[in-house]
Amino acid sequence: MDVDDRLELRVVSARDLPEVEGGDCNPFVLVKCGGEAEQTHVVNSSQNPEWTTQRMIFLDVAENDVDHVVLSVWHKNLGGGSDVPLGQAIVYLRTVVLSPGIEQDDRIELTPVPGQTNECSGSLRVELSYFVGDTDLLDDDASDDEDVGAKPNMLVGTFKRARGLQKTADVYCSISCDGKKARSQVIKRTKGPLFDHDFKVPVSDGTKEVLIKLKDKGVLSTKLIGECAVPMVEVAAHGDIGLQRWFRLVGAGGSVGGEERGQVEVSLAWVYDRKYARSAARLLAGAADVLAAAGNVFARKKQEPRIDEDDKPTDEDAWMLEDTEDMVPLKLTSKEQEEVNERRDAGVMMADRAVDELNQRLADRLEPGDYQVQVHVIECRELKAEDLNGLSDPYARVKVLDRVRKTRVIKKCTSCVFDEVLYFNFRDMKPNKIAEACVDISILDYDAIGSHALIGVTSFTCGYVHAQEGHEIYRKWCGIVDNKNADDNGYQGYVKVSVTVLGPGDEQKAHDVDREYQEEIEREQESGDAGGMGVSGPEDVEGKLRFLVVYVWEAEDLPQMDASGYFSSGGIEAYVRCEFCGIHARTCSVSVSGKGNLAPEFREELWLPVTEPTDASTVTVGLWDYNSWSRDRAVAHLHLPYAEIKRDNRRVKFSMLTMQKYAGPRPRWHNLYGAPLGIQGKRGALQNRFGDEASTYRGRVLLSCEVLERPPKGAKTVAHTRAFRHRALPGLKPSRVKYHLRCLAVLGSEIPAFRSPSVVKGGTAQMRLVVSIGRHQLIFGFRKNERGLVEFHELQQLKNVELPVLLEELPDVCIYLQRGPPRIMTVCYARVPAAALLKEQFRGDPRWIQLIPDKCRTKRMGGVDLENNPGAVLLKLGLGLSEDAICPEFSWNEQLLLKEATTKKPYAIRVYIYQARHLPASDENGLLDPYVKVRFCGNKQKTKKHDMTTSPLFYETLQFSEELPEDPLYGPDVVLQVWDADRMGTNTHMALLRMPMSELEELSSEAARPPEPTWRPLSDVSGEPCGGELLCCGARIRKHSTKEKTARPEPITPAMRQAWVEVTVLGVRQLKTYNLQTPSAPYVRVAVPGPGDGGGEFRTLSSSKPNARNANFIYRRVMCVEMAEQARFGPQLDLRVYNAGYTSDTLLGATSVDLSHKLPWNPQEYVAPQSELFDDAEQRQREAEAEKKKAAEAALLEAQEDAEDEFADDSGAVGVSFGAGDGDNDDEDSSDGESIEHHELARRESAVVGDNYQDSGVGAFDSLIDQALPEIHEDVTYKEEQERIAEEIEHEQHESENKGGLLSMLGARFSSVDTGLDTHVDYKLSELPITFPSQWAAADYLAGREWWVAQGGLELERYLKTRPFETYPVYRGKRHPNPAKSTLREVGHVKAIIRVLDEDPQFENEPFFPMALLQPQIYAIRVYCIRGANLQPVAGTSCDPYVRVKLGKDTETREHKKKTLKPDIYETFEFRTTLPGPAELKIQLKDYSRFKPVHELLGETKIDLEDRWFHKQWQQLDEKEGNSKNKLKPIEIRALRKEGSRVARGQLHMWVEIRPEREVQREAPVELSAPEPQEFEVRIICWKTKEVPFECGDFYAEFELGASDRKRSTDIHWRCRSGRASWNWRIKMPITLPLASPEMGRLSVLLWDKDVVKWNDVVGQTQLDLYRWLLKAYRENRSVNVFKEINDALRRKRAEEAGLANESDLESSDGSSGDEESDEDEGDGEGDGGDDGEETKEEPSPDNDDEKSASSKKKKKKKKAKRRRPPDEARRASSASDPVKRPRRSCTESSWGAKPDYGCAAYDDRVDAAVRAGAVLFPKRSW
Repeated sequence: MDVDDRLELRVVSARDLPEVEGGDCNPFVLVKCGGEAEQTHVVNSSQNPEWTTQRMIFLDVAENDVDHVVLSVWHKNLGGGSDVPLGQAIVYLRTVVLSPGIEQDDRIELTPVPGQTNECSGSLRVELSYFVGDTDLLDDDASDDEDVGAKPNMLVGTFKRARGLQKTADVYCSISCDGKKARSQVIKRTKGPLFDHDFKVPVSDGTKEVLIKLKDKGVLSTKLIGECAVPMVEVAAHGDIGLQRWFRLVGAGGSVGGEERGQVEVSLAWVYDRKYARSAARLLAGAADVLAAAGNVFARKKQEPRIDEDDKPTDEDAWMLEDTEDMVPLKLTSKEQEEVNERRDAGVMMADRAVDELNQRLADRLEPGDYQVQVHVIECRELKAEDLNGLSDPYARVKVLDRVRKTRVIKKCTSCVFDEVLYFNFRDMKPNKIAEACVDISILDYDAIGSHALIGVTSFTCGYVHAQEGHEIYRKWCGIVDNKNADDNGYQGYVKVSVTVLGPGDEQKAHDVDREYQEEIEREQESGDAGGMGVSGPEDVEGKLRFLVVYVWEAEDLPQMDASGYFSSGGIEAYVRCEFCGIHARTCSVSVSGKGNLAPEFREELWLPVTEPTDASTVTVGLWDYNSWSRDRAVAHLHLPYAEIKRDNRRVKFSMLTMQKYAGPRPRWHNLYGAPLGIQGKRGALQNRFGDEASTYRGRVLLSCEVLERPPKGAKTVAHTRAFRHRALPGLKPSRVKYHLRCLAVLGSEIPAFRSPSVVKGGTAQMRLVVSIGRHQLIFGFRKNERGLVEFHELQQLKNVELPVLLEELPDVCIYLQRGPPRIMTVCYARVPAAALLKEQFRGDPRWIQLIPDKCRTKRMGGVDLENNPGAVLLKLGLGLSEDAICPEFSWNEQLLLKEATTKKPYAIRVYIYQARHLPASDENGLLDPYVKVRFCGNKQKTKKHDMTTSPLFYETLQFSEELPEDPLYGPDVVLQVWDADRMGTNTHMALLRMPMSELEELSSEAARPPEPTWRPLSDVSGEPCGGELLCCGARIRKHSTKEKTARPEPITPAMRQAWVEVTVLGVRQLKTYNLQTPSAPYVRVAVPGPGDGGGEFRTLSSSKPNARNANFIYRRVMCVEMAEQARFGPQLDLRVYNAGYTSDTLLGATSVDLSHKLPWNPQEYVAPQSELFDDAEQRQREAEAEKKKAAEAALLEAQEDAEDEFADDSGAVGVSFGAGDGDNDDEDSSDGESIEHHELARRESAVVGDNYQDSGVGAFDSLIDQALPEIHEDVTYKEEQERIAEEIEHEQHESENKGGLLSMLGARFSSVDTGLDTHVDYKLSELPITFPSQWAAADYLAGREWWVAQGGLELERYLKTRPFETYPVYRGKRHPNPAKSTLREVGHVKAIIRVLDEDPQFENEPFFPMALLQPQIYAIRVYCIRGANLQPVAGTSCDPYVRVKLGKDTETREHKKKTLKPDIYETFEFRTTLPGPAELKIQLKDYSRFKPVHELLGETKIDLEDRWFHKQWQQLDEKEGNSKNKLKPIEIRALRKEGSRVARGQLHMWVEIRPEREVQREAPVELSAPEPQEFEVRIICWKTKEVPFECGDFYAEFELGASDRKRSTDIHWRCRSGRASWNWRIKMPITLPLASPEMGRLSVLLWDKDVVKWNDVVGQTQLDLYRWLLKAYRENRSVNVFKEINDALRRKRAEEAGLANESDLESSDGSSGDEESDEDEGDGEGDGGDDGEETKEEPSPDNDDEKSASSKKKKKKKKAKRRRPPDEARRASSASDPVKRPRRSCTESSWGAKPDYGCAAYDDRVDAAVRAGAVLFPKRSW
């Protein structure tokens, strides 16, 4: 038998087997090789059995990566009991596979079988041979001449015989050489054995010895008779003829003493075996590594340290190591120079593109802060059965960033509904960490004993989810896969989930669950199944198996992770681990010793099965260091986008015997970054996980990735590892070129100081710079740190550094600031992309590089305190090709550069400081006493101190005289620091900014005009923006000598003009307590600062009405002040709130208002009054869009300049037009607030309001006063848009009313009944005259209120857009760089309107805001709370929420709802308040607890009633909604949040009404009534089955509705044949409506096969959706016969189309008519049965079931067989053809009659059956 790739095995014998049950055992051997198994015959009563069975043959050993064989020895229990294990032997096949055709005979000691408890002893003898087909090993076309001169590789010979033995023995002969062995058979009881046994032993080394042994085979042991050694040199000397002679035997180890041991005759020859040579060459190339990896993925191998070839250059490269700067480049021809220039231009373009891509990635990063991940596990379908009964006990486990949440366990099902929301909250998340986080949703089968079996898993990436619309993936069907079990291929079921990722400021999208659910059912329902109730499942989810293959080639420059010691030389034991979609694979561990630049070679493939489509988007590749006695340590990680990985449609063939050509993508280097060396654990975890946050280069790894769209034949469907099977092609490895890196270190500014132990007390440590690219470094010398200034003035360069060609593979240039000896430590760092330097091509100017403190090293560890400034360094960097570096145009003249940096001239530096704004508070009162300190060249000067302000006016000039480099690029920077002066303690450093010397304009003389100042942002001491700004500039003035004196600078006060500031103060709101004291008499002080006496100040009167925390002032004041003509000098208006006391006034809070945007003579930045937006997020969005527009304008300008000649006609059409009148460029959606021309609109003339004005009861403003209210700009810009939207809504509502239905129902199609017409038409359920309600509660209150939600609106502030009053929050406390230590908080806000005018407002016809409208009046506030959604529990998976509403001092609560995250509230709250006055309406949802005195807050929302009531659009809402008499306001969906967090924690559906108190008497509140729970009963009649593929079975059906704890079942049809079980059984299932979720309306039907002896077997399962019918029964409060109504609708629809009747004739036959009669009939037919179910007769009887007599029971038994027989075929055909005449069956319509015949189908992977059933819904009153 000649079969390729086969293993032949024979079990010879066993020895010393143990006794069993006090006697000899009956042994047999079970052999398992891969997936095949065979066994020997049983040897009775023997402890030393021998088997004479033939050889066992196992095929495809190498193809299936089989690396071992398991031989289990068992005792056969002849008494009928279970067999007893005696032991097992494991034979590894590596040696056998590498020696094909050579038989091996081994005896292996037995070890216990896993779980074996009895004694284990003895051994097993096995013979094995591995064979490879000749087609793979022989080349028929090869010439025999190829063997001539080939090196021998096989030792062949024959054991002849032996003589001269001293005693009779059982003798055999063995030979061994170079670890290979062969032996003869045993010759028993002889002194002169005759063997005549041929052997072959592969031997390739001619320096070895051949050891021949003669042994005596004993029962208990084997004894050596004698041995001899023959050198291979002697055998080789005899050539192919060989050596044959008698060899004298000696003792062990060559001892010759003692008695004569005999002689043995052996023939030996060392020859060349062509067959073995070719097979070994192929096997050695790949099989060894394959088997090692397949046998153990955690295999470990050792690698010798690689010699760094870069340190040993070849002769041809030696010239590159010379001083290339002094070399003269070759003279190029004009054509060659042109080619070089083109290559350089292309390089610059590629580098520019790489920099743009990097900047785009940084711009697209998520915002850091708090994040929330919501996972809504809705339902599962078609899960794989993990239990023996054909079902599973599933539950969901969700894992996000090592946090795990679980759902409940649902027993015995394959389709189930969870409807559970799991929440994950993360605080202070880094952008990369949350973006790469993976959401793994695993469905497991619960087992009471043992581990839970994995059914399948699906994964999502948080960054991908956050990028979707609404930051969510909503109600999506996902296939789940089990990639850990090779037997489970494809989808193991489906799960419907919603995943939401919310970050700071994100709004959660609101959904209409009822409507969306019905749309889903319409898409999912099959055509005609179960009368439109059958749910077909996720048909559109089609899983396709792909393989993500990661080729791991090698790594370089890895750091030393294991310290060297007495027992270890140090190094790294590295392996690569790849993770994707919840699965992972890893390479072998490769150990490399050394102290750095370690380069392990892996050459392995990581195969990860991926079932697409998948929502995971990031492949994580990590390089780890293996540790035997502790946790493995991460070196670094990579995150690769899955969508960007190359795809290939080729078919990969596995062959262990042949080397294949590599066809994958070209490998590329990936640079690794992590924490500083030596830092691991939690301190370095973030940097080692996310390279973008890391500081240190940790090497690089060579990878190539691809996605194989055609899975290989026979490939494992689990993650696995394979060794490389391909040949290394020349040029496959990424090419390298030689680079030059140059660095001129000039200065260090604001360098942190460290105390040095090597100098006197008070001395500072020296500092040095290290600039590196990859593992190559430039180390500068240590320099003295003098008051934060370090002068380096040193030029160094790296020459001929070999780096990859591609820009993507180049490492960053890392800059490290290190503190000095004796202990050298990196304290700060910076990373510069290599592409940014290549873009400049050695032509870049010196630049200041801001350093970043290394957060892994805290101050206690010698690092920089996070509260101190890390400093900056001035460097001139250059990176480029070595061939470009030698060109004169790119060369750096070291002497010239150092001369420019060190040659200095006398200069006078002037720093002009004008003013500051929004400085960070340093005192507890929310203010500071600021002054500016300017540091330059180690000297410092400061301005005057200003008391208690965050926006001081300095207008000072500070001057320095220093010797500076003539080129300002090499000069030091000017550091401006903002300090807070403290009287009792040390001053506090608050903020700073840097002005490079190159930005200081050089003045011609001292009297020259200062340059124009600009607002510059300030950063805090840690380098983070603090929000403050400083208006300043600087200048340089050349001096003749350092001793030359300069005149005092002229004042820098700007030109001023007269202006009027009008301040209308409405009042203060929501003032908080101070030092446990509530404000009693607050007042507001307003001040406009100005140079000299040009400012103004006033204060309001103190007030406590209506209460002190919400005091009204209603005060208007006009101040005449001096203001700068230029807007940039616009002052900051100070607003401060004080509490009047008996002895002194207490400052409660303060803020400042920027007036530069309120100057009417500044049209570019002017913002009209009443244009403040409600939402800061929308303001930020507008600013971002404005920046995008500016960028687009710049791009258009640039494009037009480039194409000026071609598009001359369009050269002027640049920019974005504002307003109307732009012709075709007008956009209907342009009026969204982005392009507002800010100006005061002309107000209409109206009657003057007198003091005796009274409210007429029509609202805040009557018809005249309403016109007097100044129109907000939004009133004009949105008027036409809102009218258009209103018309569209009205038109849509009119069309929907004409359609005659409230909803477009589900999309299942039904067959029409046969009415005698020739055509056959299918209808959707939505096309039938059946109407379904849209929700459980009555929707009368929705009329006219749903328009805002229908437009997709959330909070109503998005519609109102702007505020009628300007709201200025006041703050108290001080800011700290560490947010945990900051006490700055908002303590209230001031409502006012501030205007700056260029003329006195007293000449205006009327005041801007009529003061008479602000007279306080009492209003009624009605709050209508409908429902909550997406609430987040404080703990667990549910909560008991209740609503708490607070307005001023009044608070109302309602009863809590039990165990829900989406409560139906339907409550009305009514308050009385004074407006203006307490206007903050706070609505909270809290979690009720019986055991806690303080209930946990779930979330809250706040509404400013004043901003609504005094808003003109709020008053006009009713006019836009049809001029209704009622004051209808829209429903809004408000986000719930907690104070201090910007992450939404739920939603509240509600609306608010504000009414004058007199109107409340006339109109009662809108009635909100929650749907009351009602008891219903679902009655089902289960008739029969068909097409069950069992020849005989005992069937019964089981029913479950929703998540009911009690299931209902029919009786058992015993011995049912031909798959036609018949029951006629009625099921009665009580249900409480309304349902908690639509999925709870699912009716689950299971068909079982009853077994008496063992567990029952499930035949199949299906689900029916009854949700809309339950909704219909509840809202209409009647019995609903599902199939009857469908059939009646089909008849009417068909008759109407045929013209048999019109709509008026069909009204009487509507399914809703005749309900009473229908109920009576159904009640008569049903009777009062039990809860579980009962049998139903064919002809229903009016008698009650409880009054059945004994005779009726006998009749029932007599007709039992008749009922179980299937119905007559003719009768069924008649019934189907004419359903109108078909007699009624019991109380309900069956799904038979109209198509389809069978209502619900039960499916699994083995059967296809159908169950015939009917259903009807009854309210409890008709039971």
